[in-house]
Order: sequence, then structure tokens, then C-alpha cells
Amino acid sequence: MSRALRWPVLAVPVLCAGLVLLAGILWGASRALTPTAAERAALDLLQAPVAVSGSNAFARMWLIEYEVPEAELESVAATDAARMRAALAAASGELAPELPTHSSALGRYPRIEAVAGDIALCKLREDDCLAHVRTHRAALAQRLAREAALLARVRSLAGHGHYRSAFPAATHTPLPPFQWLALSHTQAALDFIDGRHAAALHAVCRDVTTWRRLASHSDSLVLAMVGVAAIDADARLFAQMLAELPLDAPLPETCAGAFDPAASRPDLCMAMRGEAAGVFALYERMAQVPRRVSERLVQGAVFDAQRSKARYALAVAPVCSAALRAQLADDTPLAPPPGRGRADLGCMGNWAGCTLADVAAPEPLRYLARVQDAQAMLATIDTLLWLRGERAADGMRPEALRHWLDARGPRRATRLDPAGRRIGFVLRDTSKAWSVPLPASRLAAAGSAAGSLAD
Repeated sequence: MSRALRWPVLAVPVLCAGLVLLAGILWGASRALTPTAAERAALDLLQAPVAVSGSNAFARMWLIEYEVPEAELESVAATDAARMRAALAAASGELAPELPTHSSALGRYPRIEAVAGDIALCKLREDDCLAHVRTHRAALAQRLAREAALLARVRSLAGHGHYRSAFPAATHTPLPPFQWLALSHTQAALDFIDGRHAAALHAVCRDVTTWRRLASHSDSLVLAMVGVAAIDADARLFAQMLAELPLDAPLPETCAGAFDPAASRPDLCMAMRGEAAGVFALYERMAQVPRRVSERLVQGAVFDAQRSKARYALAVAPVCSAALRAQLADDTPLAPPPGRGRADLGCMGNWAGCTLADVAAPEPLRYLARVQDAQAMLATIDTLLWLRGERAADGMRPEALRHWLDARGPRRATRLDPAGRRIGFVLRDTSKAWSVPLPASRLAAAGSAAGSLAD
């Protein structure tokens, strides 16, 4: 072979060997230098114990459809949790084994079930619950009477301080039937239009206090977001009630501080920790699934459970930082986190793990925006209550309202419409407008509606 041809032929294997050597060096460096100090700190923060107070709402929430005696709730929930653990252990070779979807209470205790043809309850995102109930008053009154025991169980959630799932950490454990939570504010709307104003106002104020507490002290991100939606529903319904009442109508003591945004601090840390626990359990399961030797070698080269946890933690742990918690409570606009590509050194020795961590990590900014929007809703209602106390001299005239709002200080939730009949703000989650009617702004319409019902 001529010298001219020899070098290109030799260069190919040399280049390949060099690339393999470089890849090995980068892989080794990646494994040696990760997790980084920042990732370890994030992981520690995300796995730190969470202090809670009050009783756990999990058993009541999970078994809300069943007429389980109060004294047996915890034992039934514990039985269900044991069934989940047994199903996971029996299918150790599967990443997502099939888990029981119903409680062991099925067939042992009476259970409420939806009836075909029932008029729907007010949705948590219902624009005008009072209008919906007025339109379907007779049918909804009949339904709510039939579901009175279930309503009592829903409202008993007010007695709990937090929500912590008893089920084993996993990404696919079943969720409680949250759809029944709408019973409470639908009943409150019915009480209001039937003239039971004190009971209606008390129920809404108690519910918003309950959901502020449970949403901020839940290890389920889904439940936290359901709580945010419930706060939205209660805020709008309460404002609609105030709009149909005289400005001097008394409010129950339950409403004192219920909508004060400073009364309790919003928090998503516990929810993010719960999400992380499920993802981390999946990573551990991936590492333990039986495989052939060759498959284990390949997986070991591209996936490491601990490094994957650390990368995931770095994306979501800021939610638990003191700085972000303060911004959340103060309604400070949150900056998006810096993006992370998979070309960094940490991914050289954990390529598959980086991919999974980046896909699995929720977008904290989106959920935090929803929580801040809920805080702004509370601030709006708090402003309405303040305006009721300032109404005597000027009779809620638009120019007086604007003066009072300016005097109250800058708030996101102080936009008054040109007619001076609604107040609201722009949602950060969706960039849509959110507004509610001002107190006493619907008195005439309410009188007409009451007359129609009486007829």
C-alpha cells in the first residue's frame, strides 16, 4: 500500500479510538463531578421533612363517596394503602404496574353515585354560580337534598389541617374524586337565592378558609391546584352575593379575615415534594427492574437514579426556598428559571436520566402563577369588603371608588371598569381578565329575580 493511501486508512481507527477515549473521559468526569453541590443542596431541600399541623384530610377525601363511619376511616384508608404497596411489590418487573382504582370500601359501605340526567353542579370555574342555580333551581334543590350526607362529608374537610397521601410514592396512584367538592358552593348558592343569606355567606367564607389551608399544606400538586380552583369559585360566588345585598347587610364572623391575603401564606413546597417523591420512586424502580447483563451495562452507562433525582431537584426545589416563598406571598412577578440543555457535563454520564428528569419536572412557574392569581383574587375580595366600609359618604360612585383605590395603595387587583360596576385584574397564568361585581351593584336585578321565583 502506498504511503499516500496508508495515512487515511490508519487515520480512521485512530480517530475512532480517540473519540471513544474522549467519550470515556467525559463520561468519567461527569460521574466524578456530579451531582454538583447545587444539585445536592436542592435534593436535600426537596427531601427534608415537612412539619404539618392538624389532622390529615386524606382518608376523608379518598373515601368521600362512601358512608364510612368516622371511626373507621383511617383503617379503611390504611387497607387501601396496603393493597397499593402489595400491587407494586408483586409487579417488581414493571415500571407502571396496574394498581387498584377503587377503595376496599366498595361493596362494604353505601356509595353515592351520579344519577343519569342530573343537572350539573356549579363548576369550579363557573362564571356565575348564582345564575346557574337560579336557572335550574328545582332540579338542583332535589339533587342536593338527595346528596345531603355527601355534602356534610365534603364540608367536614374544614376540620382538617393538611393533606398527606397514605399511598406509597408512585407516579400513577389513583386520586380522590374531587368532582364532589362542587357540592358545597352549589348548596351555598341555593341557600342564598332561597333567602338563607347568613348560611350561604358562612359556607363560602368557611370553604375559602379551608381551601387556603389545604392547598398550601398538601403533598399533592393536583389537590393544591384543585384548592386554587376552589378559591377562585368561592371568591366569585362571594362577590356575586355581596353584589345582591345592601351595603349594610351584616356578614358572619366566619368572613372576618377569610379573604385577607395576609391571613395565611401560600405555599407549594409540600406539593412539589410530593410530586418529587413519586418521580424518585419511579427512578428507583427503573434501577431495580430485572434485566439481562448486557441491558444492565447499557442502562448503567446512560442512567443513574441518584443523579437523575439531583437534576430533577434542581429544577423544582426553588419552590421551597425562602426567597421564592416571599415572592409568592408578596405577588412579586416571578422570572422564568434559566434553561438547561442536555449538552452540559452532568448529562454526559447520565444522558437518559437527564432526558427523563427534564420531561418529568413540572413547570413551577405555571403553578406558582396560579397560586399568585388566587392571592390576587383574595386581595380583590378583601378590597370589596374594604369598599363596603367606605361607602357611606359617596354611595359607591365611580370617581369615589377610584379615589379610595388610589388611597389604598398599589395592588394588582384594583382595576375598575369604566362604568364603575366591576373590579378585577389580569391573570398571570392565562393573561385573561378576572373580574367580579362591586357590592350592591346588582340589587335591582336581584329583586327582580326574587320576584320571578316567588311567582
